[in-house]
Amino acid sequence: MEVKRYGVYLAKFHFLESADYKIRPIIIVGLPRGHYEAMIAIPISSRPEREDIDVVLKHWQSSGLQKPSVARLHRLTAVMGSNVLEEIGQVAAADQSAIRQALQRLFGFKTVSGLDPSDDQEYGVVVQ
Repeated sequence: MEVKRYGVYLAKFHFLESADYKIRPIIIVGLPRGHYEAMIAIPISSRPEREDIDVVLKHWQSSGLQKPSVARLHRLTAVMGSNVLEEIGQVAAADQSAIRQALQRLFGFKTVSGLDPSDDQEYGVVVQ
């Protein structure tokens, strides 16, 4: 399956203690790389509790989600391509911007002048 940056997908999350898993919504922020097609994803939760770096998705319905949701940036994770099951939507532009800003705060990055971070291509960052 071809995935898109800021796409909302359902994915398997395996428990460490067993072969069981649960299916959770995620936002893809890093496109697949390597043999296992590992990608960086932000888990999504409908629980209202959040950390200061998390982003409330204001346009959750247009993103294909069933409930008001929070992008849990404090739980940023890697997901293997084989665990991504299906696309359910795309994060709205305003929520994408909020997520980009939160990722920049999380990693201490700022965008390089003249590059368009809303573009689906990789874009440059500078460590502060």
